Amino acid sequence: MDQQVEKKYIAADILRKRKKDIERIQHKVNTKIQRIKERNAKPTAEHLTPEFLVQNYRAQQTAYSNFKKRSLKIARDTTEVQKDKIVVVVRIRGVKDISAEQTKILRLFKLPTINSATFIKMNTANLRRLKRVENYVTYGYPSRKVISELIYKRAHAKINGKRVHLDNNKKVEDNLGNLGIICLEDLVNEIVGLGPNFEAVQKFLWSFKLTTKSDGWDQKKIVKPYNNGGEWGNREEKINDLVLSMI
Repeated sequence: MDQQVEKKYIAADILRKRKKDIERIQHKVNTKIQRIKERNAKPTAEHLTPEFLVQNYRAQQTAYSNFKKRSLKIARDTTEVQKDKIVVVVRIRGVKDISAEQTKILRLFKLPTINSATFIKMNTANLRRLKRVENYVTYGYPSRKVISELIYKRAHAKINGKRVHLDNNKKVEDNLGNLGIICLEDLVNEIVGLGPNFEAVQKFLWSFKLTTKSDGWDQKKIVKPYNNGGEWGNREEKINDLVLSMI
């Protein structure tokens, strides 16, 4: 009798997990379909109307104006920055209403698409850059566990101009062995401790491609700062829960 109850309990757990997996996959599929529909709904070069061109020009001018205002605000900010601090940055928005300057900074940070992530060393220059694109990213201070999970599960590197999965230590040793970095754990230690070869490691690593968080990005929250109930901006140590849910 006990065995039958136990079997039913296990079967129920399996069904619940299966249902949850199906819902998660369906959510991803629906999200992708919606993005494709939105992309296809945009007019092609052959059907650009004067109204669309004017609207697009105004959107670009608004984005540039907002960028300049943010830049002036940052220039007036004399707050001391906590230097030599490792920060993980996750991009949460696409190219809508983005200025050319912001696109350039995101490219510099190696954040080409939504849900891409990277490590940066916090200093005055990077803080100013980060503040200029703050409404397109969320960031914070990663724990060693988060850094280790990203390296071991999501790390890719630029080898011979190609994106290569770092699935063994030999690939690390072949490319960074001259710096004394011969395994994945050495990469973790270099990032955690902001070692002397951090810049070399940063150039070697490709940006991390994460999955969309389980409940997706709320389009109403995504335009608000995190400290005001939104998504973008500094989460400090709370960034760890977000990144772990997206690995």
